[in-house]
Amino acid sequence: VALAEGCPGLRSITFDSGLHYNRKLTDATVIAFAERCPGLQSVDFSGCIELTETAVIALAERCPGLESVDFNVCAKLTDAAVVVLAEQCPQLQSVAFGHCNLTNAAVTTLAKQRPKLQSVVFTECEMLTDAAVV
Repeated sequence: VALAEGCPGLRSITFDSGLHYNRKLTDATVIAFAERCPGLQSVDFSGCIELTETAVIALAERCPGLESVDFNVCAKLTDAAVVVLAEQCPQLQSVAFGHCNLTNAAVTTLAKQRPKLQSVVFTECEMLTDAAVV
């Protein structure tokens, strides 16, 4: 929270955990960034396995200028996270979700709401089928 409070002009934050999972970064941290840094354009919370759609919804609602989001290996995320990003972030160009509980409905909404996406990554989102991508 100290970083979010001290640097309200942040445009990009990365908490990529690399080969290890981060169990200490929670929704509360992401919400603090969303509340204090509304100009965020790029966020990478890869490997932050405790995050839920509550964090993503807060980012989408408070940081509408988001262009790039990476929630790879944030396994607790569901369709709600993707849908709110698609609806609230018109500048969105790049999304990455991995090992998430996403269904075809989320991908379909993303495609309809943000047809100008330049990069999409859905790694091991095992509930997705051809219907979402063809």
